[in-house]
Amino acid sequence: MAGHITTGGRQRRRRLRGLAGLLRRPRTLPALLVRAGTGCAALAVAAGAVLAVDALHTRADVNRMGGTDGPQVEEAAGIYLAINDMDAQVANMLMLGADRTFAAERADDQRRYRAARSVLDSDLQQAADHGGGNTAAARAVVRVLDGSGDYQAAAARALQLDDAAHAPAGAPPAAAVAQYRTATDMLRGPDGLLASAQALIDANNRAMLADYDARHAALGAAAGWTAGLGGAALLALLALQVHLARSFGRILNPALAAATAAVLFVLAGGIAWASWTRGDLHRMRHDAFDSVVALSSARATAHDANADESRYLLDRGRRAEYEASYLAKEQRLASVGRVPSVDDYRGDYSGDRAAYLTDHGNRLFGGDLRREVDNITFPGEQRAAVGILNSYQVYIDDDLRIRQLERAGKVRQAVAFCTDWGSGGSNWAFARLDGALRADLAINRGVFESTAAHGASAATALAPAVAGAALLAAVLVPVGLRPRLREFEG
Repeated sequence: MAGHITTGGRQRRRRLRGLAGLLRRPRTLPALLVRAGTGCAALAVAAGAVLAVDALHTRADVNRMGGTDGPQVEEAAGIYLAINDMDAQVANMLMLGADRTFAAERADDQRRYRAARSVLDSDLQQAADHGGGNTAAARAVVRVLDGSGDYQAAAARALQLDDAAHAPAGAPPAAAVAQYRTATDMLRGPDGLLASAQALIDANNRAMLADYDARHAALGAAAGWTAGLGGAALLALLALQVHLARSFGRILNPALAAATAAVLFVLAGGIAWASWTRGDLHRMRHDAFDSVVALSSARATAHDANADESRYLLDRGRRAEYEASYLAKEQRLASVGRVPSVDDYRGDYSGDRAAYLTDHGNRLFGGDLRREVDNITFPGEQRAAVGILNSYQVYIDDDLRIRQLERAGKVRQAVAFCTDWGSGGSNWAFARLDGALRADLAINRGVFESTAAHGASAATALAPAVAGAALLAAVLVPVGLRPRLREFEG
């Protein structure tokens, strides 16, 4: 028995030595088969590795865009909005003074001021936590953090002076108005809080665009490499099988056929995934997030305009300045074909809105609202956009009424209407406009978040699938060649 085993072992070693000798001769068929098989396996592994690595990078990038980049832009817009909301409430409280008739309204404005301050603090904290890798955003956050404390202190002094004077509604003391000017001037100008908040919005949006562009390009490159490597592996495997069929008279090699199917999965699945993911990225960034940016900007501008409306009534010395500023905000929201007066703007916008409702392809008005209605993509978005346009019409109608009351000397009535959050009041109309903007935002934000989640999930599933298929192909190639190589042993 031992001698038989020894003899069998010697025979196997002789056959292996013989095969090894053949393989060392580069032009022998076994050597060519081994080299061809190794090349096929290497190409399959390379194609799978490129795709799997890119899928993992895609998952990380999509998660960053959906979980960090997008929220950062909205946080920055929330900071801009909260600053204006705080200032509007301060102006409202100063206008209402100590008049007991408006005690409930003043208390409501004070509550809204505290709520806006809480939003500002929360969004600033989030922005500070997220902004470490973005130098421009970090600088803007520091400027807002430094300036917001000074603003709140100046606003508090204005309210203290107003309280001490026990002034009636519509007649704030000069000292309080002067102190309010000091506070609100901290918001305005190229170095003001609002400019810093806008710089934060712009910096975060640029980061979002940069991540999108880089990932979009990387997916294209990955698809190209996958097509090249996977296509080469597929052709090599087919050529190898044809050669084996001709050389050995065997029509089908099951292992090599399975390896070819695995490579085909990597090739077709990878290219299809890259194409779908590029589509998802476009859906995220342009179909959904462009609208999120436009609507967030519109909300911030609308709150700024609402604050200008209150400032207009509060500070007679700057009335013309605040009216011009309000008109600029109207033009930013929905610009009309000329630069009208505040009075004329209402009629111009009304005509443009009516033309759009008749024909959605109408291009008469521009601004943030134009950017949104030009990007209607998702179910319910058209209806939400029309709701914004209609709510905005009601709000500017009410603004014109406030100015007409003030010009007629009916300051108390103008103040009452301007600060009224009840049904039919100007602030009620503003709340409806803001609600319409938020409803449209919710549609686009929901699509943005769900598309990001889908993209990350698809990338997570793809990486192990293509890696496994590539490795399977690499294993099946030598399995398929082994029976043919055995024929050269001995």
